[in-house]
Amino acid sequence: MKAVLVAKGFSLFSEIWTDQPPLLTFILAVTETLFPREIIVARGLILAFSGLLLWSLFRIVYRLEGRASAWLATAALLAIFEYQILSVSVKIGLPAVALATAAIDQTLAGADDNKIWRYWIAGILFSLSLQTKMFTAILFPTLVFTVFVQPESGRLGPLRLCSFRATQVVLSALISFFLIAAISGEEIFSQLVIPHYNSVVAQGGIWVLIYLLRKAIPLALALFLLAGLFVCLMRMKVSHVIPTIWLVSAGLVLALHRPLWDHHLLLLYVPIAWISALSIQLVSWPSRRSVICMGSIILLLTTGIWANYNFRLSVGPLPVRSATSPEGEWIFPALLRRAPAEGWTITDNLLDAYFADRLVPPELVVWSLKRMMGKYLTPEDLISIIQKRKPDQILLRRFDHARIFLDYLELDYERIPVSQQAPVRAFYYVRKGPLR
Repeated sequence: MKAVLVAKGFSLFSEIWTDQPPLLTFILAVTETLFPREIIVARGLILAFSGLLLWSLFRIVYRLEGRASAWLATAALLAIFEYQILSVSVKIGLPAVALATAAIDQTLAGADDNKIWRYWIAGILFSLSLQTKMFTAILFPTLVFTVFVQPESGRLGPLRLCSFRATQVVLSALISFFLIAAISGEEIFSQLVIPHYNSVVAQGGIWVLIYLLRKAIPLALALFLLAGLFVCLMRMKVSHVIPTIWLVSAGLVLALHRPLWDHHLLLLYVPIAWISALSIQLVSWPSRRSVICMGSIILLLTTGIWANYNFRLSVGPLPVRSATSPEGEWIFPALLRRAPAEGWTITDNLLDAYFADRLVPPELVVWSLKRMMGKYLTPEDLISIIQKRKPDQILLRRFDHARIFLDYLELDYERIPVSQQAPVRAFYYVRKGPLR
């Protein structure tokens, strides 16, 4: 929805309230201009970023550990069902991690061919990652350490030369980051940093992290991970330090982060897959290694396919659709189409408005629990926005709202009962007067 508003000329940060960096929104705005309200195009874009991540991971592990480990790492990442979901979900986390992983890949490529421009590209890619989602700042120590690693020898490179290259990466990242911030009018502290720092959502902690990992990591992959950790402890090499730094730093930050959701674990999936691939090094004979590698890949991919199939069985039938719609439209988008397309629509579930081809006021394009609990969107703010934008319809079905807000709606809006087929409790209001 942010991308739709940007495509229609609204400005991020000054008109559109957003607590995330702008890069993916700008890219999606282009797709919305070319293919309006085609969610499959946006999902295809995220799938392309997933391909970039898999490709970069393969190249990294191939340079450092060999072909067998590279294929195994790719299969291990694909075996994580949550990764499969995120590969076609229009969220900013996967593109950010993909760009950061591509930056690490470029630093290793620069060490191979001694081309200076690769370190500048690495810095630019990392800045693009930060301008997609700033949680990849956790990976900065991993990126810097990778600059010092020599893939061919598996050792640390000359201190002076590597320090010069690291400086290039850092300068390139800083220049690119602040250039994008200046062009986009980015409110770094007031909208990107402070709302996250002041978050009062309590979901998180080490036990929540462990629970989410247990739910996300298949048993077969967990066994490969334990074997890979054993290799790291018994045969520690410089190249093993890279995924270890990544895993430890991301794990510590996520254990302290509030709130902690399933998609945040994407930061851990890449080093988990990488370390799991090291398990192949327990096999010494090359011929036996290739057979075991192929068997491991088949096992991991079968695990991923089974997780996908089992998830679909557990979900059951598709959500309820409107019985009055011959096209089989979803209930809530079909409901929102009853009002004129020219006016504003307010809803606390923005996908309903997106699929109904209706616009949400730019002040409410981010309507999250974190924003509400942090007092960045109060009932008084909602009333003020309604008075300013005068929406034709209001649909509330995601949060429990304050009585002062609901009482205000009764003044100028008529509450219309939602079909009993609706899968959740919902409150639908229209401005008093006839609907088209």
